[in-house]
Amino acid sequence: MAKRRQKSSGAKEARSHLHPEPFFIVVVDRDKGIFNVIGPVEDDAPYVREVNRIQRKGRSVDLHNPGEFTAREDVVREVERSLGFAYADAPIVELRGA
Repeated sequence: MAKRRQKSSGAKEARSHLHPEPFFIVVVDRDKGIFNVIGPVEDDAPYVREVNRIQRKGRSVDLHNPGEFTAREDVVREVERSLGFAYADAPIVELRGA
C-alpha cells in the first residue's frame, strides 16, 4: 500500500513555497481602463478574495502577478506598455477591515 504524503503544517510555509520573497500584484479594472500596483506584499489572499467579491457583482476586475520585479516604477511601465491602461493612485480594491 502506498504511503500518503504528509501535508504541510503551516500556511506561511505553503505561501513561502509559492512566493519566497515579497512581491507586487496588479489589480486591473477593465471597465475603467485603469490599474493599481500593490506591494510588495507577502500574501495576496486578501486581495484575491476581494477581487472575487467584486467580480461576483459583475465588474470586470482582475488580479495579476507581474513577475519578478523589484521596483514599483518598473511594474507600472510594463503594465502600461502591455495593457495600454493608465496607472491610478486611487485604489481599485480596498480590503475590508484594513
